Amino acid sequence: MKRSVYAVLLFTAVFCLFIPFTLVAQTSVTLTTANPTAPQETSYVYLPVITNRHDSQFPAPLFGVQMYGNSGVSSPYHPYLIGSQSRWLRNRISWESVEPTNRPVEEFIWGGADNATAAARPDNGGLHLVFVIGDGVPEWARLLPNKPYGPIHPNALPDFAEFVQAIVERYDGDGYQDAPGGQVIKHWELVNEPDSNREGWGEYGSEYAAMLQVAYTAIKLADPQAQVVMGGVAHDWFEYQGGPFNSSFLDDVLAAGGGNYFDVMNFHVYPLFAPNWDSNGTGLKEKTAAIRSKLASYGLNKPVIITEGGWYDSEPSNPDEQIARLVQLFTQSYAVNIKVMIWWMLHDPGSYFPNFGLVTNADSGPAAPKAAYTAYQSAYNLLSNTRFVRELPPAETGAANMEAYLFQSLTGPLYVAWLNPYQTLETKPLRIPGSQATLLDGQGSYSNTIYDTDGDGYVIIPITRHPIYIRVN
Repeated sequence: MKRSVYAVLLFTAVFCLFIPFTLVAQTSVTLTTANPTAPQETSYVYLPVITNRHDSQFPAPLFGVQMYGNSGVSSPYHPYLIGSQSRWLRNRISWESVEPTNRPVEEFIWGGADNATAAARPDNGGLHLVFVIGDGVPEWARLLPNKPYGPIHPNALPDFAEFVQAIVERYDGDGYQDAPGGQVIKHWELVNEPDSNREGWGEYGSEYAAMLQVAYTAIKLADPQAQVVMGGVAHDWFEYQGGPFNSSFLDDVLAAGGGNYFDVMNFHVYPLFAPNWDSNGTGLKEKTAAIRSKLASYGLNKPVIITEGGWYDSEPSNPDEQIARLVQLFTQSYAVNIKVMIWWMLHDPGSYFPNFGLVTNADSGPAAPKAAYTAYQSAYNLLSNTRFVRELPPAETGAANMEAYLFQSLTGPLYVAWLNPYQTLETKPLRIPGSQATLLDGQGSYSNTIYDTDGDGYVIIPITRHPIYIRVN
């Protein structure tokens, strides 16, 4: 038995050389036999806390949610925001609400912005914000009267630069002209879904690139450490498909040199549009590869975030599918090195939208957590302190329609697996090395324990369309 303990310690020492760590944690290691009824002996070793990546520009786990309006303690959703363990929040403010008429900076109206950024305050959670600016162009600054999200009239670009520099200065945390709440923001997104022709810059890609240049300069003047984020392009449901989005917008921006004026690439992913990317799953992996390929064709290599991704639990969907899509999107985000993944939304959006939220809407009664809220918490708890290792290829899973991902956790391997498409009723076996595996469902609840009954060193796990977590002992 001592020899086994020494082997564990030796493995730990070697393993530490290959992974980053921030602190040391105690964990118990149970040395098991293939016989589940045999007495087990527990020893304690010290393992590093494993993290997926160390990136000074993205200092927290990738989990985030979307809110609109007040994000502070007076919001009915704030307890759920904190309870979700999200470390990122996306919110926005319109230029028009800050500067409804052309006026000096001293007369800007900051109340709405201070409320929207409140969750970044140390006493309100201290979350990292991706903050959208440039939406809600005031009438006096619009190029087209019926397009409130852009484009901006060229004569008003200096005024926009003044607004951008003022808002970044207010939340840069340098002690000069800072917001009274002490919130600090380092990630600034320039317009939501600018590729929209109905509301945004869709046909004006080169003009958007010019706006980026103006905004980039203003942001870096106010805060050289700030990160300029490309407006999250939908890049789906294109006009030729009956939608509002211009399929050439991103090319138009990059061809005009816009890639020189953002630090972070950003797009949106909704599994509804997965067929556009030849995917039977969510489309996230394929769309990410396409976006990166497009950037590379212009000589660009940028970190990538996703500021909208989600699924709903209202008809014709259901809570089980919402949970499945949530686990899939966050797992795949780790697999393809997405730096931030924002679930749209924290709460049901109301109006004509399906119920995309993790909690119910508070307009008609108290907000309440949904099954997806528990799934979100569990995904954070299970994945945020792991190191992503690899995706298992079909030759290893034995099924072309199975997705299986291996992470390294503090206590051993952790797999996440499911079958595509979600509509399938199949069950297929996944054979992985180990003497014992504990299965957790999409909400992180215990489902089953499976043993290596034939002593060949492998366990056989049944995989269905519902994602499961597999802890291997």
